[in-house]
Amino acid sequence: MAVISDDELAELLVSCDRGIANLTEGQIRQCDYYYFVLFNAWEYIYYQNNDEALPEAFWEGSDAYYKNELENTQGFRITWEKYESAFAEPFKSHVLEIFNL
Repeated sequence: MAVISDDELAELLVSCDRGIANLTEGQIRQCDYYYFVLFNAWEYIYYQNNDEALPEAFWEGSDAYYKNELENTQGFRITWEKYESAFAEPFKSHVLEIFNL
């Protein structure tokens, strides 16, 4: 994954994690894309869990990771607010419950 080998990208994501106030429009777009991919992964895991296609421990660990990101990463929350409409029920309600909206 590029984040591991690209120091500049890693630093950008750290900045995004803290918020977008001092970022360019292009940097914000890069971060949006990164976080959107994370939300897609979470959604996929969510539905796989609903279909009982994952070991319970895998689901619990994954869901805890994404919940932590949502609760503690400003950029992750900002991206959800911008792109929430791209996600359907029941995953959307799962995230909103955590998001406390």
